[in-house]
Amino acid sequence: MTTCIQCNKCIKRKPWMIFKGDKNNNLHICSYICSNRYGSVGLKNIVNIQDFTKYPIPFINFDEILNETTEDFYSLNQLDINDLSEIEYLEYLEEINELQLEESDTCSEDSFNSLS
Repeated sequence: MTTCIQCNKCIKRKPWMIFKGDKNNNLHICSYICSNRYGSVGLKNIVNIQDFTKYPIPFINFDEILNETTEDFYSLNQLDINDLSEIEYLEYLEEINELQLEESDTCSEDSFNSLS
């Protein structure tokens, strides 16, 4: 996995922008917001120029978004939790743990250590 050069966020999917750095190495930016904060990289330095129409502006692939099959998670209140069977309750807790692990997932120890 790669890390955003601006916010140090772990990029799990394709980076929004890939560009050549000062040492001719590939650097990654996760979003349009981070690219604005980082500043101009120059069109000639952008590696994934084919991902942009004319200028590095956000492009939304609605087909990909509409075709994604993600299951929404809804937090239950105490009354709903009390109505769950023991198996349903354990599945609910497992789903909460999985979501927490996804959010706390990092690219590597190196990216964490580079922040300090």
